[in-house]
Formats: sequence, C-alpha cells, structure tokens
Amino acid sequence: MEEIRKASKSLYNFLKLKEEIEISDLIIGLGSIDKNVPLICSNIYLNNENNTIIFTGNKGKGTENINETEAEIFKEIATSKGVLNDKIFLEKQALNTYENLYFSKQMIYQEKLKNEKITIVTKPYVERRVKRIADIFFKDKKICVTSSNLTYEEYVKNNNEEEVINELVSEIFHLLNAYKYGLMSKEKIPSDIKNSYEFLIRNGYNRYIYDNTKIELLINRCKKIGMI
Repeated sequence: MEEIRKASKSLYNFLKLKEEIEISDLIIGLGSIDKNVPLICSNIYLNNENNTIIFTGNKGKGTENINETEAEIFKEIATSKGVLNDKIFLEKQALNTYENLYFSKQMIYQEKLKNEKITIVTKPYVERRVKRIADIFFKDKKICVTSSNLTYEEYVKNNNEEEVINELVSEIFHLLNAYKYGLMSKEKIPSDIKNSYEFLIRNGYNRYIYDNTKIELLINRCKKIGMI
C-alpha cells in the first residue's frame, strides 16, 4: 500500500495547481460530493460581495440517490453562510465537468453576467483538467482555478481513499485523451506522472477509465447538446 499511496500522492500534487485566488467578477462552483466547494465559493464571495456565483451540477458519483441536484445543495450551503439568494444562479443540467463549464458559459450569456475574470472552484485533483477545459470554453477570459488547500493525506482522511485513487487515475486518463475530441487543450504529462498512472492501473485502479463504448457515449452526448 505504501507504493500505491506514494504514486497516488504524486498524481494528486500534479493535478492541484495551487493558484492564488484573485478578485473576480464571477465564481463558478462545480458540483460534486465535495461540500468544501460551496464553502470556498462563499468565502470568496464574502471577501468581495460585488461578484456572482453559479453553482453547476445535476447528479453524479456519490450524489445519484439524493433528491436535490448538486447545484441546489451547494446553494443551500452558501446561503447558510451569508451569500445573498439573488447573487446565486443555478445550472442544473450538467452531468460531468465538461458540461459544468459548457452550460455555465451559456448561463453567463443568457443572464448577462459580468465575466472578464472568473474563479472556478472544484475538488483539489480536478484543478488541472478544469484549467485545460477552460482554455476551450473561456479562452478569452482570465481564469483562476482553486479548491480546498488540503494535502493528499488530509483529503483522504475524510474521503474514501480507494475512490480517490480511482478518480486520480481517471483525471490523468482524461488529460491524456480528451484534447483529441476538442474538449480541452493539450496538457504535457511528465514521465514520472505517467509512470505513477500506469503503476496504479496495473494495480487495479481503473474503475473510471473509459473504454471505447464510454468514449463514444460521451462524444455523442457532447454532439447532441452542441458542445462539439
């Protein structure tokens, strides 16, 4: 387990960008099971109440059986922390990270929200992929991506480590492949990160690796909604 944890930690540290939060016009909180996301969005908002929040997300891993959407749950948390109702917009269609950004962009223009500077809040190990997706959907904007400031050890202490490792592997898989379909810009993956990724796959952490059928379903969905 020590070698697996070492490889997982290397992926986690690579995927987390550690960007400094800047004052922005708009905050986008990406839906997930991680309730740190709306807390961070709330803190950013409360430090600069001129901005607006979009919470985006229908249901996904870990939230499938919850009655409310991820966006609605995040709004409840944010308003309990003092964010004004009329400063929150909900995007409730998105089924994955690509759709989070795609549908948020549509909402920005529908609601005429100020968006020259955007802060996107997500899970720690999704930061790098979000940045590359933003290169496609928000290429003319100033984007900051952030998350909870937790180490790998701190994060897995309160989350299922096996699940986290499978998701870390999935993140690298997407970075290696999604740019081919125009869903993100290309990311250079260092050789040591590739080695850790391949090591974890050999040890069975491949739960969220897409086979050809899943890739086809994703691409067909993207085409159907007009993303690509």
